[in-house]
Amino acid sequence: MRQKITGFHLDREGHWVADLECGHRQHMRHEPPWMVRPWVLTEEGRRSRLGVELDCKRCDEAGREVAEAVREALRAAALTAYEEGGLEDAEARTPTAELSYWLGRAYWGQGLATEAAVALVRYGFETLGLASLRANCFSRNPSSRRVLEDEDLEFFILERGSP
Repeated sequence: MRQKITGFHLDREGHWVADLECGHRQHMRHEPPWMVRPWVLTEEGRRSRLGVELDCKRCDEAGREVAEAVREALRAAALTAYEEGGLEDAEARTPTAELSYWLGRAYWGQGLATEAAVALVRYGFETLGLASLRANCFSRNPSSRRVLEDEDLEFFILERGSP
């Protein structure tokens, strides 16, 4: 996850560390030839990097942990509902899933839906071993329809008032 640099400080060993807006920190070592960051050696150089975005590995790890916990909770809830409904052997059924999303207007046109759809489709087939994945969109939303068509997903157009 991209996070902006908000400041710098020295660690106990005298290495510069970037403070990120998320609260995490990331070392900014200058150790040629492996890491060449001469800008970190001067105050002017460090100041020039304030506001620059870095990939925060800790935020990425936390995001993966949350996603996995949510996925497991949803799987457990679905199995419980399935079994409480009088149906048996839910896990023996053909593994399938449905993809749907809602994106705030401020985020339209940035490729976020496409990026998310690609990642989820890949995760579904490669990691979860899905046999099929279905998706839907509203007929009045041609952009979402293009996302689904681009990913060769089976899609259904929902009209107002449809179940």
